[in-house]
This record gives sequence, structure tokens and C-alpha cells, in this order.
Amino acid sequence: MFERLADIVVRHPKAIVALWVVALLAAAYPALSSPSVFQYDMTSMMPSDTESAKGAEILGSDYFYPTAAASTIILVEALDESAQEVSEALAAALDAELADWSVNRGLREKYGDSVQITAGKLGVFDDRYFQATVSSMILFGIEYPALPDGSSLNRTSYVPDIREMTAQALESIADPGLKEAVEASYVTGSDAITYDTMTAATADMEKIDPVSILLIFILIGLFFRSIVTAAIPPMVIGMAYAIVLGAVFFVGQIMGIYYITPILVLVSMLGAGCDYCIFIISRYREERKRGSDGETAIRESVKWAGESILTSGCSVIIGFGIMAFCSFSMVSTMGIALALGIVVALIASLTLIPSLLAIFGDRLFWPSTMDTYAQGSRAMKGWYGKWSSRGQRYFAGTVKASMRHSKALVVAVILITLPLTYVAVTSAPSYDMISTMPDSESKQGVSVISAGIGGGMIMPTYIVMKVDAFADIDPEAETYVPRDNAEQFYRDMSELTGSLLEMRTQGQENISITYGPTDGDTLFDGSPAHQRLFERLVSFLPQSTQEAIAYLEEVLGVTGYEAICEVWYLLTDEEKYTADYMLTYTMGAVSQVFEEDGRDYQYVKVTVVTKEEPMSDLSIKTVSQLYSAESGFAGSHSYVNGSYITGAAVMTYEVSEIVTEDFDYIKAAVILLLILLLFLVMRSYVTPIRAVLTILMSIMWTLGLTFILFDQLMGVPVVWIVPIVLFVICLGLGMDYDILLTTRIKENVMKGMSNDEAIEAAVMRSGAVITLCGLIMAGAFSTLMFSTSPMLQEFGFALGFAIAIDALFIRTYIVPAIMHLLGDWNWKGPGSAVIRTRGRDPSRRCRGGERRIR
Repeated sequence: MFERLADIVVRHPKAIVALWVVALLAAAYPALSSPSVFQYDMTSMMPSDTESAKGAEILGSDYFYPTAAASTIILVEALDESAQEVSEALAAALDAELADWSVNRGLREKYGDSVQITAGKLGVFDDRYFQATVSSMILFGIEYPALPDGSSLNRTSYVPDIREMTAQALESIADPGLKEAVEASYVTGSDAITYDTMTAATADMEKIDPVSILLIFILIGLFFRSIVTAAIPPMVIGMAYAIVLGAVFFVGQIMGIYYITPILVLVSMLGAGCDYCIFIISRYREERKRGSDGETAIRESVKWAGESILTSGCSVIIGFGIMAFCSFSMVSTMGIALALGIVVALIASLTLIPSLLAIFGDRLFWPSTMDTYAQGSRAMKGWYGKWSSRGQRYFAGTVKASMRHSKALVVAVILITLPLTYVAVTSAPSYDMISTMPDSESKQGVSVISAGIGGGMIMPTYIVMKVDAFADIDPEAETYVPRDNAEQFYRDMSELTGSLLEMRTQGQENISITYGPTDGDTLFDGSPAHQRLFERLVSFLPQSTQEAIAYLEEVLGVTGYEAICEVWYLLTDEEKYTADYMLTYTMGAVSQVFEEDGRDYQYVKVTVVTKEEPMSDLSIKTVSQLYSAESGFAGSHSYVNGSYITGAAVMTYEVSEIVTEDFDYIKAAVILLLILLLFLVMRSYVTPIRAVLTILMSIMWTLGLTFILFDQLMGVPVVWIVPIVLFVICLGLGMDYDILLTTRIKENVMKGMSNDEAIEAAVMRSGAVITLCGLIMAGAFSTLMFSTSPMLQEFGFALGFAIAIDALFIRTYIVPAIMHLLGDWNWKGPGSAVIRTRGRDPSRRCRGGERRIR
């Protein structure tokens, strides 16, 4: 196979280069357009058959009144005594800014004056809602209209304009006293979070890309003492990356691509792809130094190095590709993109690099030549030669020391592995995706709201139940008529929401507000619990609640909860039903009646707002308690015919459960496939198992240290996706260096060396290249630590450390020690060619099957 590939490369190098150029040009436009398919909300990529997805689908159906939680929130902190006046002045100023906004002008011109983006006041929150000394929170929600043609607005793109208009509106407040009362302002909410995440990711890429490329350029340049050689691998992999981005654009038309995917693809391609390129170039140089002509050197490079990098590349592709079978599209598309990146990088290293060598030959090593690397040359007498000699002595010394102290080394690594494995296995990852966001205005706004009325207000949790119909609602006539079972139903709902409000999570009160279906007879019974609920609803669900309260106050001629309770009984049934229509249907708590299987049903919604932000670890634990409350209520009330919990926190929880379950199978599949791959290549029973175990060891070291560094020392939670993805990525990439070393040892044994001689020669010949490749890949991943995102920092540290420890320590010290102890067991297998070759030269063997190294 590789002889045939080498023959094609030698005969048609220019045609191969031309094909790559054509592929690059074809991929240019889709590659530049690829950011348009990236997604920044993990929960939008979850499977459609989960409980939360079904609940969200019901809430978005026509059964409910068309309401939606504000996805863009304006938060203003102001002094208590001026907060109400500031809110009124700001409302007027925002209306003026929005009316003159170019986006609204375009909407009015296209759809009419009634279609425009507006700002609705969510309320003024003072000490009744949270503990504060002198400040109140003023909240506005940006309300986006449903467009008549069914198209949707790109709400995320409007965040910068909304921030600018908010600042101008605050500046335009005429009263100096009111202006001074404003302490701070933020634009937050899910749209702002998405925008800030997207902006930070783009800025991170602008920092990470040049640092990665510069690092690779310096390392390769120093190793080969060549400017040209230093530029070739990054340029080749850069072409390959552009082609992969073009393919990612088309994949993104079918399934979502999470925003960190292209970043991981880039660094993995730069790391692994440059490794493959270096291995080909290094083997070519090695053959030329031995006296082979250029054509022979290319053939030998493709034949021997090609087999090594194809095997190592396949191991990485297996590790990445198996992720495609995950049920969660964020992980599956990440696996597809990462595997595709390695495939293209592998093809480039096996075809484009040899073709460039065939065309340019030794000129690719300019300003060095083959004479530069010869003993006695000026370069070898200078710094380059001194470092090369030191490198040779280092690897010669390490391999002999590792074999001499092999048992002690194995015992030492076991003693290190056990405690770090314990930390890795017992540490709990976090679900808090907001905590992993870069510091931004939206994140600061979430923190302020969390410290006040509850971070869950930005992303509430909903309990949705399908119940026997209890009230006939006609949206066209705006009428509400209760059925005979309504009174008992509302009592039950009141008990449910009350019990949820009293619920504690780990001894803490984490629920700020609960609201479900309630009618006037229940709400205005004068109880302290319903009075507190009324006071909070006035602000929490503003538009619909305020309309209902305004209607009651106008009809009754009184204001305030106690006054309404005193005269509620004076209302006629028709007036009560009008208020109930507002309190139930227009607030989105109750759906219309629908018929199914000859019976009448309705959907009801209970809204739960947590005090902490919705994806915090405490809120996720609260979600698990809500599951119990939901199932308990449904089980004890026969009129409940189905129930669901939905919301951002629930989706995050379900996603983590799905991925964790899937990865139990994925991990097993990766391990088995890698063992099978190595068995087919090495024809050995023991070597594949040894290789996987040593890589698992380095993964446990990495996971343990990641939890210690980030979670325990820095106080930054390790996100649940990091350990899962890290395991598969490291298992694939870590196999790279084991295969590069072991295949070289196998080659030496097949040429007649004893096991120890083969190990020593392989480490001395390949040690420098493997170290260089490890430094490049570890360095490429480590540049992720320059990101402003804690999640990418965790990925950067974990992947960088795992690759570095694997290439610089495990493959240099531990693998030679273990293979020395195993002796001929390294090559025991079905009809092993290695054993047959060894067997024909018994004079080279002594006791234990080894020839002594002197």
C-alpha cells in the first residue's frame, strides 16, 4: 500500500499539489461562511425526544396565550427613594430610542406600525424581594414581535444596539437628581449571554491562532535549523483546516455546530497534523543523511513513517469518530468535525508533504542543507550540534536508566496513579455553564439578579401538566367559564406552588418565586401566603398581571391587596371571570381546552424561579427535587394525565445525563477498537493492552490534577463536558506517541535486534521527534489557556498537560521500562512476523530472550 502511494507521489507530485490548491479554492467561500452555522446555546442542540424538549414544545404550541420570557433584559440599579421615578423616566426614554431605531423603522415600513420591537417594564424590585440597603433593581424586557410572514428576528445581533440605546436613554434623563440616582446598568438575558459568548470566542481565536502558529514555527525551526521547514507544516495544516471548515459549513446545515468545536479542531489539527508532517520530513532527512538519494528517501519515508502515522492517525480518528454516536448533537458534531480534521490532516501529511519534498527536495531545509547535519560541519560544531548531542545523550541515558530501574519506575507510577485516580473518580463536575462564561456585562447582570430576586428569572423552570379540563376559555371572545372541578383544582395548585416555595435544597431556600394557575377566589382569600404571592406577581409578571390588577382596581375602586380582598365578593360572576381570564390564560398559566380520545383536556404551567442562576450546581439539585415534586403530585391526583419539566436548567441536567450514559458505551467502544487496531498492526496480544493502560494512566493523572487545580485551588468548577470529552480526545491523541514509538521498536526487532536493543535504538532515533511532536501538540492545546473562557482554559490545561506528560514522560521512561520487563511478551501473537524474524537469529538472545546492553 505505502509502496504504491510512494510511487504515485514520486511520479505525480505537481498534480497532487494542484489538486490540493483546487480543493482549497473550492472550500474558501464555505469556510469563510462557517461562523454562520455555529451555535452558542448548548440546550438548543439537545435531542427532541426528551421530557424537557416535549415540555418546551407544548409551551410553544397554539394552546397557550402567546407569551415568552424576556430573552434580552435591561437591568438598572438605582437608589430606593428614586427608583420608581427613574423607571418611569427611563421607560419614556427607551420608547423614544426604540421608536427611532433603524431596525424598527424597517419593520414598520415592511409590516406596518403595529410590528416593532418594544421595551416592557418588568418591575421595580426593592427590599420586599431581596436584602439590599439603598438600591433597587429596575428591569425591562425587550419584546420581539411575531412577524406576519413567519420569519424570525436575529435577536442576538441587536444586543450591541440595545446596549447603546440603553446608555443614551439613561443619559437623556433630564432630571439631574434622577440621573445621579442610577448606580449601574446592564443588558443581560439569554440573547446577551449568547452575544457575549460569541464575541469572546471570536476574540479568543484571534489570540490563540497566532500564538499556536508562532510556537509551532519556533519549535520546528529550532529542530530542523530551517526557516522554510518551520513554515511548511503550519501552512499545509492551515490549508487542510480551511478545507475542513468548508466541510463543517455543510455539516452545519444539517446539525448544529457548537462554538468551541472549530477551536478544538484547529488546535488538534495543528498539533496532530504538524506531528505527522514532522515525522515524514524527519524520516526523509534521516534517510538522506544515510546517503540515500531524494527519491529513495521519499519512498522510505512514506513506507515506514507512513505506516506509523496512518496507524496513529486511525487511533485518533477512532477516538474522535466514536463521539459521533452520542445522542447529543453538540458532542456528535464535535466528534465528526474533529475526526474529519484528522482525516484531512493525515491525507495532507501523506500526500502533500512528500509531493513538496519531491518537487523541492533538500531546498525545503533552507538555509540548511544535508551537509549542515553532517558530523564536523560548522552547524554541528555550534549551538545546533551541541543541543543535538545533548539530546542524543539525554535519550540514550533515559532509556538505559528506565530499563535499569524498570521495577522501581513501575511501582512509582502506580503510587502516583492511585491517589490521582481517586480524585478524578470522586470529584463531582459542575453543570454551571454560566460560570464558565468569560467575564462580561451579561454575566455581571446575571450575578446582580441572582443576588436579588433570583437568577432563575432569566431562565425560569416550568412544570407543565396535562389535566382534565376545568375551565372553558375562548380567546376570541376573551371569556372564561369554570367547570365543576375548578374550585378543587385551584386549591390543589395553590398547595403545590406553596410547597414548592417552601422547598429547601441542601438546607438552603433556593426558590424565589412560584406561580401557577390561580383564580380570583383563591388568590384574594386574604391569606398571608396569597398576599405575598400577589405582591410579587405585581412586578414579576408585569404586563398581564398589571392589566388584571388595573381592571380590578378600576371596577372595585380600591387599590392594594387587602382592599381588593374586602370587596372581591361584590363583583359579579362575569366580572370575576374576566379577571380570572387575565389571571390564568393571558398570564400563560392555563391553555385552551382541547379534545383527545373523546375527552377534554387542558395544559397548565407552574413557573419556578430559583434564587441562584439557573445552571448553578444548587439549582441543578433543585431541578432533581422538582422532578420528585412533579411525579408525586401527578401520582396523587387522578386528573393529571401527563407531566413534564422544562427550562434551561432542566435541559442542561438532561443533556448531562444523556451524555454521561452515552459515554459509558463510547469509552468502552473506543478502548476496544483501539485494542483491535493495535492488535491488527502489531500482531501482539499484550502490546495493545499495555498501550491503552499507560494512556489511561496519564488521563487519570490529568483529570485528578485538573480538579485539584481548577476546582480546589482556583475555585473554578470543572464543567461536566470537560472530563467526558477529555477522556476520548486523550485516548486517541495519546495513542499517537505510543504508536510512533512502538512501530519503530517493531521495525527494529523485525530487522534482527533484540527487544532491549530495539527499544534503545527506537528511543534514541525517535525520542527527539516524539518530544518535538509532543511539545507542539501540548503547546497548541495549551494556548487555549489564553482564552477568557474558563471552560476553554480547562480544556487547554487538561489536553496540554495530558499530551505533554504522555510524550515527555510516559513514552520516554515508562513505556521502555514496561516493554523491557515484558521482554518477548511484547511480540507474542498469532503468527507474529516479529517472533519469526527474531527466531532465526538465536545467537542474539540470552536468558529471558534479551541480548545484554553494555
